[in-house]
Amino acid sequence: FINYIFVMYIFMMSPGPSMALISRNSAKFGVHNSHFTILGILTSISFYSLLALLGINVLITMYPNAFKVCKIIGSSYIIYLGIKIVWGTFKQHKSGKSLKLKEQSNLQQYLSGLFTDLANPLTIVGLTSIILGFIKVNDSLQLKAIYFFLTILASICYAYSYAFLFGNPVSKKFIEPRLFLFERIAGIMVVIVGCIFVYNTINS
Repeated sequence: FINYIFVMYIFMMSPGPSMALISRNSAKFGVHNSHFTILGILTSISFYSLLALLGINVLITMYPNAFKVCKIIGSSYIIYLGIKIVWGTFKQHKSGKSLKLKEQSNLQQYLSGLFTDLANPLTIVGLTSIILGFIKVNDSLQLKAIYFFLTILASICYAYSYAFLFGNPVSKKFIEPRLFLFERIAGIMVVIVGCIFVYNTINS
């Protein structure tokens, strides 16, 4: 169980759109304005975790090549998102316009977190890969429930790690004037993660 939480936490800490969303909101508005963004992300993770635990693992076992194709497509999309983030920062920097974030309502925060993570193929691919490394198709429902709650626990730890890391007064003072640079670095890291994922999938 401890190994599972550690592996899941490290996976979730990988750079990605959700991380960028939490970090930006926390750096701009503070941790207290990230709760509903995090709740939206947790909803997405819960949905994908249930799919992995209760059904999609059977399909993966039956159609391993199809799953491999999905992983490659998802990883390619992650690379595209990273390039898009980086390209956007160059456009902002060239135009001389600073990144402006409007404070969102609780519902807007929730929906942005939910749809950002739902649209991230790395979430379903990564969660499924890790869960299937610890859970078998014929394991008991009780054991699957334990792993589901451990997944949510790892998700909460991951989300608030970024929220407190970038939302504390020191980080906000340092990052806020340099948001475009911060996003550029995050985008590059997303591209690297996507490339590694594609390479590992092709050679697996």
